[in-house]
Amino acid sequence: MSTEILKRIINWAEGKEPWQRDAIRRICQQGQLTIDDVNELEMMCLTYRGMPVPDGFEVPEPLGLKAADIWVVEPTHQPVVLKKVSEVRNVNNLAEGQTLTFGESGLSIVYGDNGAGK
Repeated sequence: MSTEILKRIINWAEGKEPWQRDAIRRICQQGQLTIDDVNELEMMCLTYRGMPVPDGFEVPEPLGLKAADIWVVEPTHQPVVLKKVSEVRNVNNLAEGQTLTFGESGLSIVYGDNGAGK
């Protein structure tokens, strides 16, 4: 993930309420929220809104999002690239034995009439 995207995510999160920033941080770190996370976030929200929390519940201090908190998965394989379509039969206007070749990068456009089998 580019540093520009990371900065944009962090800047976006900074504009949220403290309990929301903590929720975003937890999701970025863990990939999902647990039931305990939801309960703690609910208590943070109540506290932030000045509402009472159940007796005996300790409300954790909301933590903000940092670049190190964002869960980044590096690809472990090469991307799949469609290079050509060949040896087709009964595909509308593609002649039997015709080959459509695509570029390995960028955008390839296949055009034709509606119903032509694109």
